[in-house]
Amino acid sequence: MTATGIRRRLPGRDFVILPFLSIATAIAVLAMAEIGSRMAMPEVQADSCMLHDPLLGQRPIPDCISHTKSPEGEWVENRYNECGYRSDTPCRAPLNGAWRIVTIGSSTGWGYQIPTDQTWYTRTAGYFSRQCGRRIDVQNLGGLYHLDQTATTIPAALAEHPKFIVTFVSPFDLEEAAGGTFTPAVPHYAAETDATKAQPRLSLMQRIKGPLLESRAVILAEHLLFRKPSTYIPLYMRNGDKSDFLREPFTQAWQDRLNYADAALGYMADRIHEAGIPFVLVFTPQQAQADIVATGEQFPGVNPSAIDLALMRIAERHSIIFVDMTPDFRGIPDAPDFYLNVDGHLNGGGQAMAALAVEKTLAGPGGPFAACKMPDKDMK
Repeated sequence: MTATGIRRRLPGRDFVILPFLSIATAIAVLAMAEIGSRMAMPEVQADSCMLHDPLLGQRPIPDCISHTKSPEGEWVENRYNECGYRSDTPCRAPLNGAWRIVTIGSSTGWGYQIPTDQTWYTRTAGYFSRQCGRRIDVQNLGGLYHLDQTATTIPAALAEHPKFIVTFVSPFDLEEAAGGTFTPAVPHYAAETDATKAQPRLSLMQRIKGPLLESRAVILAEHLLFRKPSTYIPLYMRNGDKSDFLREPFTQAWQDRLNYADAALGYMADRIHEAGIPFVLVFTPQQAQADIVATGEQFPGVNPSAIDLALMRIAERHSIIFVDMTPDFRGIPDAPDFYLNVDGHLNGGGQAMAALAVEKTLAGPGGPFAACKMPDKDMK
């Protein structure tokens, strides 16, 4: 018999060893990728200063300091004063004729996962303090709040004697808005006593998907992927309802969200204006929206300014000062640099851009700081 006629067969043990080695190698590679990603992108999301609140979900413990970090961001020291507000100054009446800015509402205005010195409100307070020649004090009553929860903080905000009150809104704030008719005092979080209730059973895919999305290696891969507008925009536009705020006409779901925002903002504006205080609404675009504006790309049926215009009309109806950040992204070649790309919030650079937009509007005609001296070079 010739050599070519001999058929070599693997030993039986190799049918076990080879697949085992392949699986072990894959696991080792994934483990190394995860360990490396965790070293490159450390994370501490839980804020140790937070306690449960049946209405707000979470609220800060007064006189508390904590440290947090987003995988994509810097280490953040969160300081909460005696009222539980994110502020380096006491919440009692401002001293020595200081003017006070009060911010309420969503995570963006709160400066979520951003060092205090990089937040829009710290920058804006410093700018107007220099221009107006007097101290500007900030009391930040914001948090991870929906519009209906924000509305419940209005009495506390007014009690702080503000020169004006400001809130931020972005598409993901509206997307997560509570359904139904606007009601400012209905809890939207289960009480702690409900924690023991039976949880719905998850499918195998859902059980796999959860840990996968929390994987630091996956977050790192998404971070790098989402930084490319040519890749990120098409991916985001496939999100259906999540991205429908970019399409006209609005779907019924997004029209309902805008109606809800109209009622919520109108409720807040009425109470703020009754106290004779200006109310400011700042719109921050979602990253794909900013990418589209920055690149100037055209997509059939897509209007990146549609949601801004709808909110501007709501603001006009309720005599709210409206600040729109979206146009500021025109011509910017690096819009992703202003975001925590996976998280979706503005980063320190984005907060600086928000500060500039707020400063221009508040120093403009009819703005609360219009009387201050504003050199032209500072407003460019």
